[in-house]
Amino acid sequence: MIKKILNNINVFKIIIVELYIVLAQLIWHLKEYLYKLANIQIKSISYYVYNIGIAVSLTAILIALIVKLKNPINSKKEEKIMLDIGLKNKNGEIPKLKAIYNDPDKENGLIYRYISKNILKSKFEEFNDELERAYDINIYGMREIPGKSKYIDIYCVPKIYDKLKEFRLSTEDKFMDNFIHELVVGGTRSGKTFYAKGRIAKVSMNLELNENEEVEIFISDYKNEDFLEFKNKSNYYGYLDAVNGINKVYEIMNERAKSGEDNSNYSTIILLIDEYSTLLASLKKDKANEVKDNVASLLRMGASKKIKVIVIDQGGYSDLFQGARLNFKSIAGFSQMSSSQVEMLFKDYKSQMKEINKQGEAYFWEDGKPELTRVRVVKYSEQEEQIISSVISNNMGKDK
Repeated sequence: MIKKILNNINVFKIIIVELYIVLAQLIWHLKEYLYKLANIQIKSISYYVYNIGIAVSLTAILIALIVKLKNPINSKKEEKIMLDIGLKNKNGEIPKLKAIYNDPDKENGLIYRYISKNILKSKFEEFNDELERAYDINIYGMREIPGKSKYIDIYCVPKIYDKLKEFRLSTEDKFMDNFIHELVVGGTRSGKTFYAKGRIAKVSMNLELNENEEVEIFISDYKNEDFLEFKNKSNYYGYLDAVNGINKVYEIMNERAKSGEDNSNYSTIILLIDEYSTLLASLKKDKANEVKDNVASLLRMGASKKIKVIVIDQGGYSDLFQGARLNFKSIAGFSQMSSSQVEMLFKDYKSQMKEINKQGEAYFWEDGKPELTRVRVVKYSEQEEQIISSVISNNMGKDK
C-alpha cells in the first residue's frame, strides 16, 4: 500500500504547489505595506473588503492550480489530436478527454477517461495504434463505463517509461488478437514456443467469442516436444508424422479452392509448424522441396480460404519458403538476432532496433505499420496456462 502511494506521488507537482503557497504567504504579509502606499486606513471598511478579496483570490488561484495540475488537459490540443486521428461518431462529434488519473495497479500507469459521445469501445480499439502514436503511449487495456454520460477508460503507460508492449492472454484488448500468416524467429529458449501457444489461443478465443467463428487448430511438431501435451488429439502431427500435418491442411485448402463455395461457410484453420528448418533438414531433398512448395502455396493462397499459418523457426531464411516469405504479414523476432537476420527480416527498421531483447521479448513487425513494436510476453498464471491448453485442445479435433 505504501509503495503504491509513493509511486503515485508527483514530486514536480508538489514543488509547484509549495512554491505558490510561499508566494501567497509573501503577498499576504506585504499587504499592510501595500495598503499604506494606497492610503488605506487600517481596520477601515476598505481594509476588510480588500483583505477578504485578497484571501478569496489567493485561495481560488490555489484551487485552480491544483485542478490544472491534476488534469493538465489542453482542450484545443486534444480536439486537434482527435480530428487528426479521425475518431468520431456518426454525427461527426469527437470524444472529449475528461480527466487523466494514475492507475494504482500498475507502475507508471495512467488512465485516460473520455466522454465517449456514443462511440463504442470497439471503435476506440480500431484506433488503438493511432492513439498510441498521438499520445506516445503503450495501451494495455480499455474499459467502457456506463452511466448518464458514457465514459471510455484507456489504460496506458507513457513510452518514456515502458518501451515494451505486453502480450497478454485476454479477449478484452485487441493487441495482437489476430494474424494472417506469421513468422516467429529466435534462438533456443528465447520464448518463441511460449509465445506461440498464447498467440494461437488468444486468436482462437477472439474469433470464437467476438466473431462467432469456428476454429480448427493443426500442429506440426517435428521435435515432438513442446506441444506433446496434445499428442492424443487427431490434429497433432509429431516427429516423422509432422509432414502429414502440413499436407493435410494443404489438401483442405485445395478442396476449398475446388468447391467454389462461399468462404463464410468454412471454419478458420490455424496451422502451426514448429522448428520448420529442422523438419526440412530431416527429409530427403525431393521430399523437402515438396514440403516447401506446399507451405509456399498455403502462404500464397491460404488467407483467401480462411487458413492461417504460423511458422516457428530459429532462422526464418528465405530459401525455406520458395519465394513466399513476403506473404507473412507479421514477424516476431525474439531475443537477440544475428545481423544477417536483422538485415533479412527487418531491413527497413534497423534504426529502431536499439534495445537488446531478453528472453520473452521480441521486435514485432506488422505489414503496413510505420514502426516496430517491442513486445514482452507476460508470464501466464497457472489458470491462464490451463485456459491455453484447454482452448488449443478443444480445437484440435477428436481424440485419437
